[in-house]
Amino acid sequence: MKDRISALMDGELDDRGAAELIDALGRDREALLAWRSYHVISDAMREGRLLSEGFAARLSERLAAEPTVLAPRALQGQSRRWYALSAAASLAAVTLVGWMAFAPQPQVVPAPVVA
Repeated sequence: MKDRISALMDGELDDRGAAELIDALGRDREALLAWRSYHVISDAMREGRLLSEGFAARLSERLAAEPTVLAPRALQGQSRRWYALSAAASLAAVTLVGWMAFAPQPQVVPAPVVA
């Protein structure tokens, strides 16, 4: 399995073989650990850096330059009253519609047929 993982990392597997191996990595914990180890070894050999020099300092400067977002002011007493009234009106409308929908319907009795 490890030789196939190495071949996949080197780009030596065909599409089908690569797909099968990637699927196997999701099921086999030992193969996944080997995959991770090979990548760590590869990164160490290349001495590749994930981030450029001074990345943390540049990020800190950009964050400090971001504008401060202030919370909106509290609702006034007048607007709260309107919210309460609109909620009460909505509840009354829903109640009325429910009452009309579930109210007993008059039964229509057909007239008797006279011979």
